[in-house]
Amino acid sequence: MLGREKPCDVLVTNSEVSKKHLTISFDDGKFVVSTMSQFGTGLFNEEATTVVAENDAVPISGSGLMKLGRSIVGFNSKKLEHLLIEVIDGDAKGRKWATGPKAKSFYVGRSEECPVKMPTAGSSISGKHLEFQKHIDGGWTVMDNSTFGTLVCGDWPLRKGKKCLVVPGMTLEIGKEHQMQKLIIKTLDD
Repeated sequence: MLGREKPCDVLVTNSEVSKKHLTISFDDGKFVVSTMSQFGTGLFNEEATTVVAENDAVPISGSGLMKLGRSIVGFNSKKLEHLLIEVIDGDAKGRKWATGPKAKSFYVGRSEECPVKMPTAGSSISGKHLEFQKHIDGGWTVMDNSTFGTLVCGDWPLRKGKKCLVVPGMTLEIGKEHQMQKLIIKTLDD
């Protein structure tokens, strides 16, 4: 069980998460998310976003994200070693970057220090807007360092200074209005 109070197995300290928010069970060879919260749970999996209403159950597999209040929790069935980041909307549309074999961290932003450099026009994209970090056991996280924020999967705000698991297919929107750049994360491991 996942929620903000004991006896939950996973505690999420956020007042927008219900005391007993959801359970994840293994039924008939599938992992299933069952929501007990009246606020529901947002799920992102394989480029689709779903809202799981109270008392509903949905099977999950592969990699994805769950939105519980303002908290975003990731799940991943495989290690991601190499990332491909592509701009799919905005002035830099079509640009792509791939991590090298020795990459341990990198930034996305307007700064000259960023390997993933965004257009400098306007100021709603920060110098080091996003920070990606690779973990020793495989996998990547992303953290927002910006002034104006980042949206994950279209409408989930990435909380400043909080790490989020990177999963294939997730999108990140940085910048405001006409300066907005939409990135998609892919893996080179397939």
